Amino acid sequence: MEAVAATAAPADDALAARTRTGDREAFIALYEPHFGGVFDFVLRVVRDRDEATAVVRRAIAKAWNLFPERGAPPALLYVLARSCASEELRQHRRRNSALRTDREGLDFTQIDADRLSNRSAVLFDREFVELVWDSAAALSAEEYSLLDLHVRRELGAEELAQHLSSESDSVQTRLARLRESFDEAVISTLLATRCRRNCHQLDVLLAELDVDGITPKVRMAIQQHVRRCDRCQESKHGFVSPTEVLGSFALMSFDPGVRVSAWKSIPAA
Repeated sequence: MEAVAATAAPADDALAARTRTGDREAFIALYEPHFGGVFDFVLRVVRDRDEATAVVRRAIAKAWNLFPERGAPPALLYVLARSCASEELRQHRRRNSALRTDREGLDFTQIDADRLSNRSAVLFDREFVELVWDSAAALSAEEYSLLDLHVRRELGAEELAQHLSSESDSVQTRLARLRESFDEAVISTLLATRCRRNCHQLDVLLAELDVDGITPKVRMAIQQHVRRCDRCQESKHGFVSPTEVLGSFALMSFDPGVRVSAWKSIPAA
């Protein structure tokens, strides 16, 4: 399933003009190329196929209702999906006190090699790939969805700020911090598990911490060490950027009935 960037194309102008007149088929044609991306985005946020289907239906219905007033570029559809997904998670927590953390039988870590720039070794490094997704899944829904919109849907700070009603500078700063903290968290774990014996000081540091697992405290200590250690900086630069790996995950598949169900949420003229 091919990924489509969440940006409007010039050819969309004619479809948008028809949609403003209430042309349901034009609306569907406008957003059909982005359906797989929207479903993938929502499923990665809520991590349940049935809930993802319901969220996508609501987001599409909202986009249809907003179109006469605001138009609905693909970026807005993603932002509406983000809002609906957040509401779904809040309702889920009210129904079930524990937020779903497992994969519910879903495989989120298939790589689309065409989206990974010349770093084919990652395709065979399942431990690294799994770590990237597990670290992404550990983020809050708000943080993950924003990082996803930027990294996987290729939405820039200015475009996101427009639809999130935020200042572009503040969104830019938040995105930069999210990318940096995500990369550092994953790479800190890799340094601890794969490069410990390459650096005596890192080995001593981890032995002194004497903890079971890579906790936030351990990651912070590793990051502080790396800033002053040339050897570990060299090891760090040998890894592919975790955000690049996150961006290379293939779109999740969906049953054809999901698409049919979603478009049925748009009333006929």
